[in-house]
Amino acid sequence: MGRFADCGSARYRDGIALSERVRNRFPDIPFVLCTTSGAEKIAGTAFETGIDGYVPTETDESRATELSETITRVTTDARRPPERFNHYQSIVQAMGDGVYTLDTEGYVTAVNDTLLDMSRYDRTELVGEHISLLLDGVDVSRGNRFIKRLLQGDEDVGKLRSKLKTADGKGILCEARIGLLTHRNEFRGTVGVLRSIEDHERIKTALREQKGKIEDLHEIASEMMACQTADEICELTVDAAESILKFDICGVDLAEDGYFIPKAISTGMTDDGYTKLRTDQGVAGRSYQNHETCVLDDVREEADAAPVQAEYRSLLSASIGEEGIFQAGSRDVGAFDRDDAELVELLLSHTTEALRRIHSQTALRESEEKYRTLVEQSHDAIYIYRDDKFAFVNRRVCELIGYDRTELTEMNLWELIHPDERERVKRIARERSRGNHPPHYDARVVTKDGDVRYAEFNVREISYEGEAAQLGSARDVTERKQRKQELKRQNERLEEFASVVSHDLRNPLNVAQGHLELARERGDETHFEKAGSALDRMGSLIADLLALARQGLVVSDTEPVELETVVRQAWANVETEESTLVVDTSAEIEADRG
Repeated sequence: MGRFADCGSARYRDGIALSERVRNRFPDIPFVLCTTSGAEKIAGTAFETGIDGYVPTETDESRATELSETITRVTTDARRPPERFNHYQSIVQAMGDGVYTLDTEGYVTAVNDTLLDMSRYDRTELVGEHISLLLDGVDVSRGNRFIKRLLQGDEDVGKLRSKLKTADGKGILCEARIGLLTHRNEFRGTVGVLRSIEDHERIKTALREQKGKIEDLHEIASEMMACQTADEICELTVDAAESILKFDICGVDLAEDGYFIPKAISTGMTDDGYTKLRTDQGVAGRSYQNHETCVLDDVREEADAAPVQAEYRSLLSASIGEEGIFQAGSRDVGAFDRDDAELVELLLSHTTEALRRIHSQTALRESEEKYRTLVEQSHDAIYIYRDDKFAFVNRRVCELIGYDRTELTEMNLWELIHPDERERVKRIARERSRGNHPPHYDARVVTKDGDVRYAEFNVREISYEGEAAQLGSARDVTERKQRKQELKRQNERLEEFASVVSHDLRNPLNVAQGHLELARERGDETHFEKAGSALDRMGSLIADLLALARQGLVVSDTEPVELETVVRQAWANVETEESTLVVDTSAEIEADRG
């Protein structure tokens, strides 16, 4: 029996049984119940069973109009589902996700075009087939459990991860959402929405791999910090590029004297055919000079590229700061992408830092060796002390004091200062710590043998091994002090000698002048002879004085001279007038006869 009306209406007091019989035959026909006034309880029960409208039975025209409007409304609403279905069907077809509907037994009743594209099936191949054609048994069982929970009201929508089986035997990882299809509170089947998460999973996998590589590269940085030479760092860089970044071939060249010098290459490679490149030549030179990373999809299209082995097509070239260049190659065209470049730059940042550390350590070591040599070869005694204990002494300290290094490190600084000088030197140290005393001072020191030496000190505050200390230098000035004292004694003797010489020179001069005056007055030539003798005496004295001045020595060797002879010669060189010389001795003296 076909559909015979657009709407049903019952004026019986209880039309519920009639509505149920109609619904059993024609579930889509709307039904309006008309009851007598006061039958609201029956109307409430009718609505619970799915009645579409209720109008109390009255004789006035208003109730008849209400009945007519109600029948029109429910009939119109009954005709709307096909329109709404067409609207929803368009939306479902336009969705980017795969959509299917199943009956209560799990057989496919409808699919959208997206699901057909995803599964590679035709609609005729899917509709009417069990869902197990698209999902494996495990996923079907999980879906059934979700449906039971949905029917129990535990959840509104079920979500699970499934693999869509395709017609070509492949699978697509999807996220499935399952909902119930009901009509008038009756379970009619399920609807499923499948969204491919293959790209999402690929991205997650790529990110996970990227994260793992980054972590591995950071671990390489720790290993590089343990390397002692630049060659070790270069080898470790190549190993990391091969094992972590999975590069086919790669190498590290360092810049030396304007050229790239190979330091490390991939396992199994040789430098046969290698051409020495300037640091401004080719792709390597461009990367190095511009501090950039160059990615070439095909080296055969790059005029500056000259791979060592012709079968390699792709190239990645990156600078290692000012240190050199890293290059990787692949036999495949377009093998390197931006992710590879970023990972290489991360690796090379660690390489650059490690190489700079090696260079700094080498420079520091060379500087330390140079200054250690200078300190050890210094003519000054150089030492460092803290808390009155020696922390360092050079070779000259040991030579000056006589103790070896081990003995000095066990001694107190003040044990070496002369007892008479200690309080003064300690006072100088206290004043110096307050900034009130210059760093220079002189003091006597006592050697291991007990000798006293004079030293000139220069002491300043420094930081040594992270703590405050005193840096001192001492210069042995003992000989200078002795020369100064000797010079003082010589000056004293010279003054005394000058006094004697001036007297000795005046006497012959006075004699000569006296005889010249007598010769003028008396005309006696014997006075000229005596004057000449006095002048000869003066000449001898002057010659001896010049010899003393030039040589700084005693005038000449001494010899025994009779005292009487010396006295009479001296008597002859002075004006005696009427005096008489009496010599009553035969003694001799050691003197310069001249």
